[in-house]
Amino acid sequence: MNVTFFGDLAVEFEKSVKETKESNIAIIIASAKVNQHEGVICLNNYPATRFYINPHHHSVKKLHERMLDPAYCVKPEEHVPETTPPLFSVEDIKNLTKDFIERKVRCQITVKRVDEKSNWYDNVCTTCGYEVTIVEGRYRCVVCSRNVPFPDKRFRLGTLCNDATGLIAIVFPDDEIQRITGKNAFDIEEELADEKIFPPVLKDFEKKEYVITLIIGERNVSKISNIYNATDIADPVEVLGNHSPAEAEDVKLTDDIPPMETPCTKTAPKGSPTTAASTNKVRSRDKKTDISYALEDNVPIGKCKIPKTDKRSRVHAFVPYNLADQFEAIIEIGNLYLLTNFTVKEYTTDDKFRCLRKHVQIVFNEETQLDILHENVVNVENCCFDFFEISELHTLSKQNTYLTDVVGIMEDHEPIRKIKNRNDVIQSQFVFNITDGSSSVRVTFWDDFAKHLADSLKQATDFPVILIIGCARVTTWGEQVVVTNVGATNFYINCNHRSVVELRKLLLEKKITSKSLSTENRSAVQFYKLESIPRLGPDHVERQIFCKVKITNFQENKIWFKTVCTSCYATTVKLNSEDTCQGCQRVVQYPDKQFQLVAMAFDDTGYILIIMEDREVKKLVGKSVFQIGEEGTKDEEFPPILNNILGKVYTLKIRINSENVLKKSNYYLVTDIMEGLYLEGNQQQ
Repeated sequence: MNVTFFGDLAVEFEKSVKETKESNIAIIIASAKVNQHEGVICLNNYPATRFYINPHHHSVKKLHERMLDPAYCVKPEEHVPETTPPLFSVEDIKNLTKDFIERKVRCQITVKRVDEKSNWYDNVCTTCGYEVTIVEGRYRCVVCSRNVPFPDKRFRLGTLCNDATGLIAIVFPDDEIQRITGKNAFDIEEELADEKIFPPVLKDFEKKEYVITLIIGERNVSKISNIYNATDIADPVEVLGNHSPAEAEDVKLTDDIPPMETPCTKTAPKGSPTTAASTNKVRSRDKKTDISYALEDNVPIGKCKIPKTDKRSRVHAFVPYNLADQFEAIIEIGNLYLLTNFTVKEYTTDDKFRCLRKHVQIVFNEETQLDILHENVVNVENCCFDFFEISELHTLSKQNTYLTDVVGIMEDHEPIRKIKNRNDVIQSQFVFNITDGSSSVRVTFWDDFAKHLADSLKQATDFPVILIIGCARVTTWGEQVVVTNVGATNFYINCNHRSVVELRKLLLEKKITSKSLSTENRSAVQFYKLESIPRLGPDHVERQIFCKVKITNFQENKIWFKTVCTSCYATTVKLNSEDTCQGCQRVVQYPDKQFQLVAMAFDDTGYILIIMEDREVKKLVGKSVFQIGEEGTKDEEFPPILNNILGKVYTLKIRINSENVLKKSNYYLVTDIMEGLYLEGNQQQ
């Protein structure tokens, strides 16, 4: 049990332990508080708590005596191995009763045929593990009620097997096929030149003998289904011995199957004598033919539904703050470890920003051990993600319980920049968009994480860059969905992952347009001269550019704000003296008021008209429209505070829209503004 003392008692206890000369220390703790920390029971001190080190007390004497008794001392808990399932013949397995439902049995069989008529793998949801279906050309999980852009692939190998008593249809499990072949479904798929070809490595199971562990289902016992699901596959045990010395060396016993074990039978074998007495009766030698099976050759065994498995799953591990330094020095990303002596804790409703969609997590404690495994004893992927479609991220922005994995192609973007936030603190900000070909989403990274990504992108060699963002937070800014970083967020540039391979393949096949995709690393901002902006062509539509200007005057002094709907944020108009939303077509009793200013911006080459909206104006004056109204300014009066914007130099970020290019409109929308210059870059003449 963990004991934690605080304050003066902790100092006094440490001093007393150092002064103790005995090697074996027994402690009596009186009036302690039993507490729970990170799911672990512990003792803490209260003002009434006292401790006694090796006191003259009968309990201490008895405890020392017990510690000398090996039978009393606590040893590491040894897990009792599961009982080896009984070995049955195929005939007996088919006749099992309801007592065997959800129990495991074994049978020694030969694989007669591998089913090639159905798909050899399943597409499964990366969240729940159940098979996905195709709805309107997209993979969809009916359990999670969402699209799965890059589902996991798991083997579904149907086989027809037999022993001396009959035929049986068995579906081999994914993890065992991986163990035997050394490959997963993605590896085999990459090796196939033609997707229509059945993988030869899976055909190698034919004509081989195995000991198969089956899980008996209710449908099997009730004769509804004669297809059985396997859980383990082992090499057969030599029962009759081997008289070839050279070959005998290769015989191995696996799965703790004792030598000379024979299948259990519930009925006496046909034609065998009823007693041990010998007989001179000649037994008939009937020629055995292939036993007909209820599943005819044209019925695909692999069509049966594969049960969900809990293997190949992920779980979040939490290391408390006081243990973080200890384990940080041990853990190296990419290594395989054996984890023991940990606590499993259920999440509470107060636990936010969870990395995974599970109800439990692993919690490290002082007794937790982490041992590196130098051999790949289990097949664990180097990286695993649970991607959501970009088009569905808006639903995730309404919750803060889970973080999200997302993958996309980086669109053309500007370099990292510095901005001044509402608290007048300078922050690093990296803003860009990623797309999956059908939808795009804005990504905003902050401070050190933004700098880390910007520096890492300089090392990228493949363009456009395909970026995986793991454990990101999905939120909104106004009406726009934004992906941003939290403490658990990480990124992977052009990662060797199947999702990246698939997106790169779509780019090569021209199924994703590369018009707006990033084709280079940008190390500095390009500032445009104002005279060059009206000459920008169609390739700049919906792009955002930077310029350095001086704002001299406002175009219309009487119009300085607009009224907007509180539901859809569309502009309202006066109808019968009532504010009516142009979007919702409803009366808005108390519309919101947002800044909207039209100003003239100059540089040494010319001028343009800029439109500054609510966010940009509030950043400059530090007040909202309502706050200015509360100070006495009427709606029809132009507030004097806004004149403080004039006569200063600003860095503008403006968006080029289609009207600017096609209709040569001289009004440009400002999407960001900062006073002065925080970045230096190349001048675009």
